[in-house]
Amino acid sequence: MTAVLFAALLHASWNAIVKSGNDTFLDTLMVACGAALVAAATLPFLPPPAIESWPYLTASVILELAYYCLVAAAYRTGDLSYVYPIMRGSAPLLTALTGVTLAAFLFVRHRDAVMRRLQGRWRICLLGGLFTWASYAIALWAMMRAPVALVAALRETSVIFGTLLAAVVLKEKFGSARYVAAILVCAGAVLVKSF
Repeated sequence: MTAVLFAALLHASWNAIVKSGNDTFLDTLMVACGAALVAAATLPFLPPPAIESWPYLTASVILELAYYCLVAAAYRTGDLSYVYPIMRGSAPLLTALTGVTLAAFLFVRHRDAVMRRLQGRWRICLLGGLFTWASYAIALWAMMRAPVALVAALRETSVIFGTLLAAVVLKEKFGSARYVAAILVCAGAVLVKSF
């Protein structure tokens, strides 16, 4: 289960990378591209997906892109310690919304800004892409070796890591409600592990 906790830290870290920049849309786009590059590098070592899975893969890509667009929009005005727990908790609902058009519009309308952003933050965003890919890969690996419910519950501890990153790295101010929320997530993970 240590691997799942590490995956949770990686997940919170890529979100902190996005929040740390001054253009959350472009940084989110670059993190997603970084994840795509890392995933593409693994393709020669994996069997191709079954043809029957392609419609589901396509739908998954579209929904994931929509989720990334919503993450970027939320981080534009909200603190990591506030937005991240909400996004983690509502991800299944939010991914049902479409955002592919928004991402395409952003790139087409702001191509020069995207290229300038790439020059300054490509390394950190590639690292964020590696973190998001590794977080997901570790979770899938863990789900093949442990009960899915346990792995899913432990992944939610990423909220705690996100809170710590927000306080320590991004220097966000905290009120008691944010501390209580992080403690409740931690207590929930302990309860799941206890049973």
